[in-house]
Amino acid sequence: MNKNLFYNLIVIRIIHFILAILVAIVVSGLIALITAQVTKDVETIVVSSLAGIWIAEVILYIVRCKIIFNKRMKTLDGSETFEIIRKKKILLKTT
Repeated sequence: MNKNLFYNLIVIRIIHFILAILVAIVVSGLIALITAQVTKDVETIVVSSLAGIWIAEVILYIVRCKIIFNKRMKTLDGSETFEIIRKKKILLKTT
């Protein structure tokens, strides 16, 4: 594996971990504040905060996977074997 790619993937995962914690704090606070204005039921406030955190974490995970996929594809574009496989696929599609 390319050293630069490996370094980038680790940095992306560390940044994702830190962002996940920060997003969880911000989202849970905002949703709890908004829900507390609507209802006084503590269970509803907690459940809505957890649902908001879950949705935010899923969005962060999708973004991280997209970034990692793009970096891997960029690395593969530079290799000769990927060029050969791509040309072979193009030839198979045209025949």
